[in-house]
Amino acid sequence: MKLNKKMKKVVACVCSIVMVFAGMTGYQAKVSGAVPEDMIAIDNTRDLHKPEGTEWQLYFGGAGGTVGSGSFKGGTSLTDNFTLYVEQTSGSEWGIQVVTPQFSGMVPTVQYQYSIKFTASKAGTFYTKENVSNSKKTMQEYSEGENIVTGLFTASATNAVILMDMMDVESDTLFEFTEITIKDDFEEITTEAPTADAEGYEYTVSEEWRDTDPWQAFAGGKNSMKYKAGTVDATNLGLELEVLNNSGADWSLQARILKDKRAFGPLVKGNTYDVEFSYTSNKEGSLVFQIAGDNNDPITIEEGTHTITFQFISLQTDYPNIYMNLAGLPTGTKFSFNAKFNQEDETTPPEATTPSEETTPSEETTPSEETTPSEETTPSEETTPSEKTTPQVTTASGVKETTGAPEVKVTAPAQGKVTKVTSKKKSSSKVKLSFKKIRGAKGYQVAIYKAKKDADKNKKALVKKVVKKVKVTVKAKKLKGKKQLFVRVRAYVLDAGNKKLYGKWSKVKKITRK
Repeated sequence: MKLNKKMKKVVACVCSIVMVFAGMTGYQAKVSGAVPEDMIAIDNTRDLHKPEGTEWQLYFGGAGGTVGSGSFKGGTSLTDNFTLYVEQTSGSEWGIQVVTPQFSGMVPTVQYQYSIKFTASKAGTFYTKENVSNSKKTMQEYSEGENIVTGLFTASATNAVILMDMMDVESDTLFEFTEITIKDDFEEITTEAPTADAEGYEYTVSEEWRDTDPWQAFAGGKNSMKYKAGTVDATNLGLELEVLNNSGADWSLQARILKDKRAFGPLVKGNTYDVEFSYTSNKEGSLVFQIAGDNNDPITIEEGTHTITFQFISLQTDYPNIYMNLAGLPTGTKFSFNAKFNQEDETTPPEATTPSEETTPSEETTPSEETTPSEETTPSEETTPSEKTTPQVTTASGVKETTGAPEVKVTAPAQGKVTKVTSKKKSSSKVKLSFKKIRGAKGYQVAIYKAKKDADKNKKALVKKVVKKVKVTVKAKKLKGKKQLFVRVRAYVLDAGNKKLYGKWSKVKKITRK
């Protein structure tokens, strides 16, 4: 059959389309060819659950985080092989969790070793812990092919389950878990802690708290750092460190001062402290500075020497525990800091007099009889700035003179407002921001989060930055690869002591990137 030119073009076009679909079909078959056809898809809309057909528990992002996907087969008992296919992982901590069937017969306070034997189609990293006794999370690096990983825990109950956090598992990875055991008759390998080097630095020991005075340090798995204490006294904390290796897992690198060391404090219940956190770093990063169990916002670390301030209200009179989560400092970071706790002065100074008018100790008035320098009202009777009197002192001749300009009360600025956010590409590490200019503001603090709940709870900011202008570009490596970002801003003024007084955070503004 002869075809005219028009028909030939149509046939050629159809053939091209068929070839394209054939190529796509071949590619899809190649990607999923290693996955057994009889596997069961994992329900990623639910919290941790035990699907029908297995005794393992699975979680693939059902609590509202970035959802992963995968499938499973087997695992009807501890002796039945369990096959798991991680099709897509979110990469977020605890975003994918896999929990073994339950072991029984544990004896509380006895130390056990768990062992997991498995094969993997790709090399990678996951994290393990015994989840009944709430043991420490251990980083487990594995290779393509056969693997055995182990971990230790001290039992707090008669049962146990092993949890795996698949945060750093690569997508399209097939696992087959063939043997999982828990035993107490194992040979524990101990590593003698190295002594301080010539410069006075101490070195961390894997999975152990290194007990040095007063700072202690911890490194999980293959993470490590060296450190030495700077100034440590009742109101100052100092530390120098170098991160030798860091996987980035939360709390994998830590430093602490325990309250029984009595090296820092005591703090006074109800008092507000302005903390001056001065640091020097050769790399960008972040850390969490925890005082008496209270998590402050993560501190964004920039290159160079900087000082930031934040407030801490003591809820007890005590020597507090100090914990630092250093997992946000990348490998190779050389970092030193000093945190100075300045108590806010909320008392009224005594009336100024000349030496000839000063009372003797026996003539001193009781606290209830003391007056302020200008007989101002008490805080409950506080007047507006325009109504306040000028502070005065009495001279030797009895004449009252003014001591300077009237005292001005500083109020917090108005609530911030984000007016525009621009960042079109998910691959970009930059975000352009515009926000409403607040009258009287000396500057603004902008915070960017990966989840709205983090912004609402005032924690886990990817970036926090203080700026002077209302149109800025924020650049940080942590912004790269994030499909969604959540931004908020607040203004600040400076009080009489040149300290920042912040206004309310703005409403959270969402941006979606492609």
